Amino acid sequence: MGQEALAAATQPAPAPAAAVPGLFDEAAPAATAEQARSGWRGRVNAAMGLHLRATPTERDAATSERARRAAIQSSPPGVVVIASPKGGAGKTPTALMLAAAFGSHRRGVVAWDGCESPGTLADRAALRQPGGIADVLVSAGRLASGQAAAAELAAYLTAQPAGHEVLGTALDGSQDPIAVGADECAAVMAVLRRHRDLMVVDTGNNTYAPAWRWAVGHADQLVVPVPLRVDAAKAAYWMLHRLRAEGYEETAAAARVLLVAVPGADGALEQRIAEQLAAAGATRFSRVPYDSLLAAGGRIAFGQTTAATQAAFTDLAARVAGDLAGRASGSVLTGRAPAGGYSSSDGEFPGS
Repeated sequence: MGQEALAAATQPAPAPAAAVPGLFDEAAPAATAEQARSGWRGRVNAAMGLHLRATPTERDAATSERARRAAIQSSPPGVVVIASPKGGAGKTPTALMLAAAFGSHRRGVVAWDGCESPGTLADRAALRQPGGIADVLVSAGRLASGQAAAAELAAYLTAQPAGHEVLGTALDGSQDPIAVGADECAAVMAVLRRHRDLMVVDTGNNTYAPAWRWAVGHADQLVVPVPLRVDAAKAAYWMLHRLRAEGYEETAAAARVLLVAVPGADGALEQRIAEQLAAAGATRFSRVPYDSLLAAGGRIAFGQTTAATQAAFTDLAARVAGDLAGRASGSVLTGRAPAGGYSSSDGEFPGS
């Protein structure tokens, strides 16, 4: 279906546009280096026009926040694939939250459902979409051609409150379901790349499915969510090993492991999981806290998650932006293990 629709598109796609800052990303009026912009001092300054000084900790936090925002805004075009063979590992929430963190600071961000059968991306997005992947595939030839305008593509996507867009298939029967294979993935990507430049792809659990293989094969950056549970860690461990054995050494080596806190998990388990994944070749780690909104299974609005969750995913977006920049420059292994030093282990996780 996707290949037939694309057959009519004969013009080559233009080079991806440079990252464009979001609509409300104009530079703020300059403030003195010592003036508090966050915390209670920042709130008092904003409300009363005062100039209370920031503490050293607040100044450091503000500098880090500016650095993260700058990294996100300047991130190069790319395809970020969220993958884990374990169901319930948090792939869909990660895809939506990461896309939202990017979309809060830059334009051209799309999260789309690359599952071989309709996944839950559309049903968990903050706003429900009127169309789906099947609609895009029917019109793929026109949408991927030089005659298609950005506004025409926008009609097939759903803009979310955080600034990103979503493409999936609702599970309520209102949209035609479709089995997504490699050809369909290629057609969707050809359409999206016409007017967007940063794609976050949610994937299914079947690592043998053509859609999964296509997504991983076209990933500029792989993000592997790992809840702090033994079963999820085992699945990630074997997936990374298989990728390396099947010729995806660069993708596996550059993969970013996202350690996701779960209730009751302790630091010793996190350390053990990280050590074993480091033994599988993982060098880049990030963390996000447990958030009941993400765990509940309902719709996900970035602004309704906790401040700690938003900060963690913003940090993740900045690090992924750095990963993409490093990949673009040819520097693959630029990541570091988490503070505290996750060292390689000779033990085999699955047998422990």
